[in-house]
Amino acid sequence: MRAGESSAELCRDCARTVMPSARSATLAEGVSVVLPVYRGEAEVGTCLSSLAAQTLDPDRFEVVVVINGEPDSTAAILADFRLRHPHLDIRVVTTRTPGAGRARNAGLAAARFSFTTFIDHDDYVSPSFLKSLLDTADGGRVIPVAALVNVSPDGVLDEENPINAELRKFAGRTCTPGEVPRAVSFNAAKLVPTVLAREIGYDTDLASGEDIVFFCRLLYTAPAMIRVCPADSGAAYFRLLRQNSLSRRAADFDFAVRQRLEVMTRLDRLSGTADGTMRQVLARWISSQADFLNRYLRECPTGHPLVVAELDRVLLSQVPHAKINRDVATGVVVACDFDPAAESGQYVARAIRAAGRVVDIARRRTETTGTSPLSAPYTERDVTVRVPDSGRWADVAEAFCAGGVAALRGTRDRQPRYQHLSSFGADPATVLLAATVAVTGTGLAEPGMPWTADLSFAIPAAQPPLDGPVTRSPFVTAVRRELARRRLPRPRQDSLVRWCLVVAALLADRIVVADEGELRRIEDAVREAVGARAASLLAARAEVASPVGLLTG
Repeated sequence: MRAGESSAELCRDCARTVMPSARSATLAEGVSVVLPVYRGEAEVGTCLSSLAAQTLDPDRFEVVVVINGEPDSTAAILADFRLRHPHLDIRVVTTRTPGAGRARNAGLAAARFSFTTFIDHDDYVSPSFLKSLLDTADGGRVIPVAALVNVSPDGVLDEENPINAELRKFAGRTCTPGEVPRAVSFNAAKLVPTVLAREIGYDTDLASGEDIVFFCRLLYTAPAMIRVCPADSGAAYFRLLRQNSLSRRAADFDFAVRQRLEVMTRLDRLSGTADGTMRQVLARWISSQADFLNRYLRECPTGHPLVVAELDRVLLSQVPHAKINRDVATGVVVACDFDPAAESGQYVARAIRAAGRVVDIARRRTETTGTSPLSAPYTERDVTVRVPDSGRWADVAEAFCAGGVAALRGTRDRQPRYQHLSSFGADPATVLLAATVAVTGTGLAEPGMPWTADLSFAIPAAQPPLDGPVTRSPFVTAVRRELARRRLPRPRQDSLVRWCLVVAALLADRIVVADEGELRRIEDAVREAVGARAASLLAARAEVASPVGLLTG
């Protein structure tokens, strides 16, 4: 909605300039009810009975039944129903190829009235449903929506479902699609101009989710307002909750990943040229489809590389990685100087991607926004910590640890503790936060969690912070206690940089260095700080390696 413009004003604008006329020289004024039937002999009778009871003049609507797939006794049921309800105009279209989208397209092609509504064969509607929709349509200037009532398999009605709760707020009122985004998520309970619906058509290449794509394309092609039927109209669509509905389908790879990405791809194509309101609706439903990928990953965590391969294949312009990876991270990466936009940041990003496991990332806040495209498919939360522009490493490390621990604790409130840790950099901020995560007292890590410390990653700085003695802090105290618990020597405290280097050498399970020269330099620092025995322990755990595989050790 444009600044300073009300919903009503925008409604008049849409009606005046965008929404095509529902009138057609070849279509009569009224409603075509498109009723696809697939193996529906057991349920279609209830649906037809609700249509026979409509208060709308029978001359103003028709029922186009589309029998799709292998024939059953539906045709005989329809013939009998016609005899008992001669006032009801029932027309039958048949197609041997099953598919809801294909059946709806066939019904649209056969429609003879100016408006169309879609009803599934196992659903039913209230007596005032068609009349209220037609009255609310205001000649085609808005898209009317009726109340949606869920019906459980045992017949219990649920009027408090999320869709109905959203619609109830706007009962009798006009609103933007962005105000009732759930109205786009289902096929039923709406009235659309037949000419426009034919132009849009249902995407028959989609195995599921074709209704979301249809209504998003319709609103994209002809931006329109939504008007919810008044509460006292009694207009309601009763939707039977099916075992194979989208929300109840098993999270198999084809349905939860491939089919959802096909829907996301089609919505993504529209997003680039959509207006602001429509872009919000599209983003909402792209994100909603991502929930299914997330559910698949939580149930099948080993399938993550397959999901990433599919994401690489479809090439979405915007991928909601954080939504896809929600509650999936098993580890954490600490790298104070990791800047996704910098060339040096590619080292860390490649390591994360090569490991193939979802992680949270803790890094210094920079002007760069967003996660590296390389590591994003394996990133759940990109935690950025504000640190002071200080000339002392002690200040930077203290702030990075305080902000990092608080943020990581906030992300783990309802999740298991981290199972693996990797750090990139020998700077005090990175090492101290990584060591703090690793110690048992913080509650962030599983007992015995392995820590891989890559000490070769470094960003050259024109004026690096000054070194100084180790100062007291909760984080330093926690690390000292961990050293004592493991019966490891305590390093000298006259240099924070060296103290952190030695802590990494003592506590990390795996040390990665750039070359043999760096390894000897670190061994010398450890030997000077805590003795030859600790230096020999370091040599046993250190290796010269590329970043590939760093997080899998």
